[in-house]
Amino acid sequence: MVEINRYMSQVERLKRAELDLLTPEPKKTPALISIPEYNHEIQSLDVFEPVSFSRASLIKQIKNVFNSKVKPNLRNYIERPGQIELSSRIAEALKKDSILLAEAGVGTGKSFSYLVPITMGLVRGPIVISTKTIILQDQLYRKDTRFFIKLSPHILPFLAKGQYHFLCKDRYRKATFPKSVNKEIIKMLDNWVQKNTYGDRSDAPSMNDELWESINVEDCSRKECNYFDSCGFIRYKESRRNWNNIIICNHDLLVVDLMLRARGENGLWKMPGAIIIDEAHGLADSCRQELSQEISIHAIEKLLKKASKNKLIASVVDSNFGKIQMILSDFFTCVQKYAKHINENPRFLIANSNEIIEKGTHLAEGIARVASQMDLASGLVHEDEKMDREIERLTRPIELLREKLFQWTQNPNDYFLAGQFQNKDIIITIAPVSVSPFLSKHLWIQKIPLILTSGTISVEGDFSFIKNELGLSNNWRVTEYAGQTSLTGEEKVGYYFPWDLPKPKKDQDDFTEAAAARIAELLKITNGRALVLFTSHDRMEKVFCHLYRRNDLPWTILKQGQDSVKNLLNQFRDEETSILLATGSFWEGVDIVGPSLSMVIMDKLPFPSPDPLIKTLVRREKEAGRKPLDTVIFPEMLLRLKQGAGRLLRNEDDWGIISVLDVRIANYHQLVNKALPPGVFFDDLTKLKKWYEGKRKSFLAG
Repeated sequence: MVEINRYMSQVERLKRAELDLLTPEPKKTPALISIPEYNHEIQSLDVFEPVSFSRASLIKQIKNVFNSKVKPNLRNYIERPGQIELSSRIAEALKKDSILLAEAGVGTGKSFSYLVPITMGLVRGPIVISTKTIILQDQLYRKDTRFFIKLSPHILPFLAKGQYHFLCKDRYRKATFPKSVNKEIIKMLDNWVQKNTYGDRSDAPSMNDELWESINVEDCSRKECNYFDSCGFIRYKESRRNWNNIIICNHDLLVVDLMLRARGENGLWKMPGAIIIDEAHGLADSCRQELSQEISIHAIEKLLKKASKNKLIASVVDSNFGKIQMILSDFFTCVQKYAKHINENPRFLIANSNEIIEKGTHLAEGIARVASQMDLASGLVHEDEKMDREIERLTRPIELLREKLFQWTQNPNDYFLAGQFQNKDIIITIAPVSVSPFLSKHLWIQKIPLILTSGTISVEGDFSFIKNELGLSNNWRVTEYAGQTSLTGEEKVGYYFPWDLPKPKKDQDDFTEAAAARIAELLKITNGRALVLFTSHDRMEKVFCHLYRRNDLPWTILKQGQDSVKNLLNQFRDEETSILLATGSFWEGVDIVGPSLSMVIMDKLPFPSPDPLIKTLVRREKEAGRKPLDTVIFPEMLLRLKQGAGRLLRNEDDWGIISVLDVRIANYHQLVNKALPPGVFFDDLTKLKKWYEGKRKSFLAG
């Protein structure tokens, strides 16, 4: 009740301010809003209305907001010229409805840079803030926007999630849990289901993914479900669709919204007044993933089997079910013929040969016949809305499969096929080579402000790579801004690039063993306090075993996968001398301020792995007469390297060591040096240790 009253008082303040940013109906949303109590008072802030929109005036006004409103309420606030400049560029783009590509220098503080202009009333209507990682999404919702709630009463964030994160009461009631599931967990789940309003997993008792995936929302039958009226996910979707304020989502959900609108359906939320894409370097990958289609014999047979259980569909389509299974078998037999010699990678590229395209066309035509006959079945329903909705629900995934198969077979050069063995089945992913046509048609065409920001979207201030990737190369609305680091002082970073280690090669244990031994030596310099980033899970596991067995490393050694990301980061932050070994998403979005992180070690230069997409891009660049090393490989590597290095310096007081244990760095040292923050370079551990101890004494002396 306290939360609801707090929420309602905010709504009343918003009404008094007569803002166009309307709040949702209270009856639908109060339980979704959780505004934390702060342990110190925060001054109230009315909406800051700018009177002029020249660059100089915007800088002056934004500087005033930071110094007069943010500074008194944020402990240890320091004015950052880079943050003021970035914020003014964003404000200008919001006012002019332009597309801004903005790279934030190290230590800039991106989130506050775009949240301050939002408080200035420059945008009317919902504002969507999209991020790549759950880590940043959670930080925005639970920390950054909560700060601004107190400063500006019209800031009301909504955390947008997909259906995976919500309980399905129908599946839960029908679930048969294996004996391995602890009875106490089932009891806790029962209590939670009875008391919880929305069924959000973040509020549920702790459980593994396998258990959750047996009870979460999978294939919602909507009004046909016995629990429709009490379904938390349905009410959550209504709240999301009616929200008129800040919506925080991930890139995947942003693309899903665009896809729904592209098909003429309702989006996940109201048409936004602005979209801010944080961690914009990850947008293309998220878009490609959502535009992809996975097919396998098992998955398609499951779709057809589910459809055939409907008697009306079965009576119309039955003869085609047998035919489609023969065509399906024929297609996958052809794929297996091309894939039988491939076993070096988990995912492999399937050549778009004439034979495979021909078999794929037959499959697309067969699926199309089934979809057409299912539509015919729908037409036979007379005044039976329930049956009509059921047929529509069963037809939809088959229609989407038909659509993707035809897109590929009719435009094979625009798509690539990736295969992956799973038991005796082959899973094929049909994915677009480029996402720029989709984004150009459905995102960049929107006449609203579009802000793309990240710490890593340029190579030496050149945005060509990201612009080509996203389809912004020839867009006249695009403006660019490459911010400089807000952290001054050349000696904040000591770089250690050794030349005496083996060259890293695939399946070469001598490099892994040598790297593990060198990591142990580096850890002794900083007394733990390190994030060790790997380019492969296998090497991470081997190095972890090596370090764990040693008797001369007295610190807690954490490893990705031991616990949830949130718990791992909390433990790493709380145990100051602990060490965290990680890969994947930990290269970005990890924000550890202070002495708990004094060193970042990267095992290798993060060159992109030769997966099907990279192989396709390299082939296309060669065919176009360009050098893929310069246009694909190096830009990908340098952006990833900047992401990893960026974990060390998070504010003005941070300093430490960045090490890359890859002797190949000597071949690319000019490119690498330009991509990294300024610092001093070492290849000798004794000299590095002397530098570190000197810096530490200076730091402790204040």
